[in-house]
Formats: sequence, C-alpha cells, structure tokens
Amino acid sequence: MKPFQKPFPRQTAPYRGPCHWQGEVGYNPRTTNAGLSAARVRGRKGGRTKGVDEKKRQAAISLKKDLDRSIKDICEIVGISRNAYYKYTRSEDKPKMKDRGTPDLKPTEPQPKVMKAKLWLRVENNNKYVRGRSRARDEIERQVLGQFGMEKPFKDGDEYILSIPYTTDEGLERTIYDDIYAEAENIADYRKGFTEGDMVSMEDPEKRW
Repeated sequence: MKPFQKPFPRQTAPYRGPCHWQGEVGYNPRTTNAGLSAARVRGRKGGRTKGVDEKKRQAAISLKKDLDRSIKDICEIVGISRNAYYKYTRSEDKPKMKDRGTPDLKPTEPQPKVMKAKLWLRVENNNKYVRGRSRARDEIERQVLGQFGMEKPFKDGDEYILSIPYTTDEGLERTIYDDIYAEAENIADYRKGFTEGDMVSMEDPEKRW
C-alpha cells in the first residue's frame, strides 16, 4: 500500500529573476527616508556640490595667462570641465560703490557696439570609434555662429569671422563664453565630441578669449 501524496499545484509564484531570496521589491519611501535621515545625522549630505572652488578658479586664471597651454591642458591640470573653465575664467569685476559724498547722478546708458572678431574653433571626436565631428560642426555653424554674421574664409577650415554686438565689456564676455563657447561645447558633447576655441578682436589684437 502506497502512502497518500498531495499533488503538486500547477500555479506557481511569478518569476522575479535569478535570485532565490525574495526580500523587499521596489521602492520603499519609509526605508529610504530613514536612511537619508541617518546619513544627515552622521554629517553626510547628498546632492551636487554648490558654489565655486576658489583655489581651482585662481589656478585656471593663472594658467590661462600662459598662451602656450591649451584649454584641454588647463582643464586636465586643474581637474575641471570645459564649462567650469569658462565659468571660472569669466570676468568677476563688480561695479565700484559710489562715495557717500558724491551726488546721485543718473548714469549714462552705454551705447551698443559691434566687435569684429576672428575665431579658431576646433571640433574633434572623443575617440576614433565615434563619427559625429562633421555633424557637430554643421550644427554649431548653423545654430550658434550663424547668429553673429558668420563668415568662413575657407570652406573646410577652422577659422571664422564674427560680428558680436555688445554694450559693456562684461556683456561681451558673457556672450563669448555663454552664447558661443558653452553652446558649441554642448552641441559637440551631444555628438560625442569636444571643442577648443581661441578668439581675438580684429580691432584690438591684445584682447583674446
């Protein structure tokens, strides 16, 4: 006589991966918040670091004066990205406070000007296995440089002539670093590449960016 055996059920639990242990699955806000609170008690705070690293900013400004160093070299030495380089080397001059004894005179509004500048812009791929350089350059010329009356003396060259409108020197630097260099770098980065640029005023060759 054979002992009675209970039949094996046909319905089984849903498959959850190769792991045999079935613990908590998914996001649990209570455990997450508890972990964050414990980390804050220990003095650890998450998130992106805010503010400007003054030591790195001073180092970038000092190295920028050496014309033999490229932007790539400076970024590698200081340990910053190209966008951080443009942010750190931007003019930090602030308007001086007026003396208390001087009368409150209405300042004259600066007149709009246009600077003719010569730009050398190098666009390269991050490595030999990607091919986005040509497309990145086309988009940079159309979306960024085209806004400043772009002239290209040589069809396949890296040289451009731009007409940049501005009212103040601070506004001019903001246009060069934010609207030209940073935007060009963003487009190249999206296409798996990078840019290196050098700009000089055609009216005053001592001014370089």
